[in-house]
Amino acid sequence: GLNPMAPDVMTFLVRETEFSYLFVRLHFFLGLELLLVSMSLRAWVLLTPPSLGIATAFFVMAMAATMFAVFQTTTAPFYSGIFHMIRRYFVVLFTDKFRAQPCFGAIATASMMAALVFAVKATIEL
Repeated sequence: GLNPMAPDVMTFLVRETEFSYLFVRLHFFLGLELLLVSMSLRAWVLLTPPSLGIATAFFVMAMAATMFAVFQTTTAPFYSGIFHMIRRYFVVLFTDKFRAQPCFGAIATASMMAALVFAVKATIEL
């Protein structure tokens, strides 16, 4: 059952709905980071003169790095950083969620493996 008593909201969220908390927080943050990276690459390639594109790209990457540093400090005391959160996300995903829904778990695992294989293949072909 749900225990509404906790010293603060974060303790309540992590204790009662850890997977949902990790899912929303990681996907939102990583989506923002990837948006900034894609914007910096686009600026680098499209802006003229080239020095303006490079300057803009590095400025946007500096914003992304600052966001990453701030995110790292806001995960304490429950997680030691983003990599610990990602690891915990996959532990909860594979031990709790996929066990409850094995068919969807198999589909998701196969999709993740296929994505990894094709990403490695694309990287090798560059």
